[in-house]
Parts: sequence; C-alpha cells; structure tokens
Amino acid sequence: MKHYNLLIIILLWTIQGNAQDIITTKKGEDIQAKVLEITLKEIKYKKFDNPNSPVYTLLKSDVLLVRYENGSKDIFQEEDSSKNKNSIPNLINMADRRYYINGNRVSLSELRRVIYKDSQAKAIWQKSQGLMVGYAVCSIASVGFSLYGISDLLGKIEKQNKGEYSADTNWTPFIVAAGLLVPSIVFYNLSYKAKVDAIETYNRNLQEKKVTFSTFIDANGVGVSLRF
Repeated sequence: MKHYNLLIIILLWTIQGNAQDIITTKKGEDIQAKVLEITLKEIKYKKFDNPNSPVYTLLKSDVLLVRYENGSKDIFQEEDSSKNKNSIPNLINMADRRYYINGNRVSLSELRRVIYKDSQAKAIWQKSQGLMVGYAVCSIASVGFSLYGISDLLGKIEKQNKGEYSADTNWTPFIVAAGLLVPSIVFYNLSYKAKVDAIETYNRNLQEKKVTFSTFIDANGVGVSLRF
C-alpha cells in the first residue's frame, strides 16, 4: 500500500513538473512559465510557480524557442535570421573612389553588374561611360600632339647641333595638346558625377522598392508579413 501511494505521488509530481511551458532565451536561460499570448513582437507569460504573478513580457527577438506542456515547440531563431537577411538592402557606398556593397569592397565590374539591375541607374551609369569615352579620346589626342611636338622639337635641336638649318620651333602641337586637356578634364569630372548619381539613384530606388518577407508564429499558427 505504501509503495502504491509513493507511486501515485511520484506520478503526480511528474505530471505537475511537465505541465508547464519553458521559454528558452538566446542567452541560454530557461524560464518556467505559462505562456498567455505570442504577438508579432512579444511573448506574454506568467511565472509557473506563481499563477498570481503579474504578466511578464519578452521580445520575440530575444527568445530562441518555447516548449509547451504538450511537447510542441515554437522556434524563433530561423524567423529572425530570415527576417534580417531579407531586410538588409544591397546599398552601395563609395569612399576614396573605392566601392562597397554592405561594407564589402567590390570591383568595378561587380558594381556595374549590381547597378544594371536598376534600369534608371543603368541609364545614368551608361551616360557616365560615354563621358569617359570622351575623356579617353581627348586625353589620347592630347598625348599624341604632345609627343609629335616633342619629336619635332628634338629633331630641330639635333639639326642645330649639326650646324644644319632648322626652322623656328613649331608650338602648334603643344597648344593643341594643352587645349585638349580642358575638355578631357571636363569629361572626366562629368563622368565621375554621373557615376555618383547612378549609385545614389540605385540606393534610393532600392530603399523605395524594397519589399521584405518575414514569417511569424503565434497562438493562431504561422503567418507571413510584408514590409514595403
């Protein structure tokens, strides 16, 4: 009879010990509780050992999982990582003419590949590339005239050293070369400005059009929320 009573006591103690919810935080803390409600952002509960306690609140972002008395679980870790992954836009930053996406340095080809995903930013970027062509043409022409002028000048100096007749120095190539430097500088600055405009346009459009998906679990089941 004593053994029978002892068995009943152990059984009741086991049932009582399991008839509770356990909230596990991301810090590794287990809270014995009676979960009352799970909202989009919060978990409301009472302490298991004190049914008359006030209602406590935890942020879902601080909770790893909830184990219910019936053995079922709600896991929030995957929800948070998925939400964070979807909420991080691929913003482009530029510092010292170096390009970064989400803080990671990228090459010019990688940057162009990202920029081309936005049609408006792509058009501005292509304008920048066109201006760079103008810069290259003027720069190459300027160098070419300078080399021609230097070559002509050295030839005349050599003739003079040999006592041969030499015409006066021809300054025209140098004047033309200097004149071509002006539009080349203008083209370069306009190209750089257009490149900055393309990056700013991409970032602005990305933030305006960004739609994020996140799942959540509450007492009524699983749902999906949209953020524009």
